[in-house]
Amino acid sequence: MIAAASREKKAPPSKVEPNETLEEAATRELLEETSIAVPSSNMTHVATLYCREAGHDFEFCLFQIKLDHEPPVHLSFEHIAYQWVNIATFTSLPLPLRPGADKAWRYYLQATDRSALLI
Repeated sequence: MIAAASREKKAPPSKVEPNETLEEAATRELLEETSIAVPSSNMTHVATLYCREAGHDFEFCLFQIKLDHEPPVHLSFEHIAYQWVNIATFTSLPLPLRPGADKAWRYYLQATDRSALLI
């Protein structure tokens, strides 16, 4: 799923709360931003990338979630639209990704050996 961020409403970046695991934080953020509820045990942490964009250092955590259906989505104020896409479609879209997302996407394809799906 991809979501288009709102240009008018700036939200604070996602953060891990005290005493929260990365999986718990990802589960909470997914629920807050899309209303998709999945147990944190269904999330696989693929990698944490360390990025520097515009003089800011941050961690970009990648997770994979397997869903058996497309759940209903109710976006938070942070997003204005969403679309379910497969990997081949995603890579062909001219998306303005948030800083670090392009690096994360390339890493995800390589780490999960998904690049073969693009042929």
